[in-house]
Amino acid sequence: MNTKTIAIIGAGFCGSTLAVHLLRHPPVTALKILLISRPGSMARGVAYSTRARAHVLNV
Repeated sequence: MNTKTIAIIGAGFCGSTLAVHLLRHPPVTALKILLISRPGSMARGVAYSTRARAHVLNV
């Protein structure tokens, strides 16, 4: 059986959500998912990783 590999660059909201979707609805063929991100930034995109108190809403 051939294993397909999908590399997702960036583990912000979109990358993390895509990985979850692929894991919940796997294709018929074997699948390997690589979620690539900087250390300590998993599921913390630019909009959610700010430390500025003025940033209270992501719009």
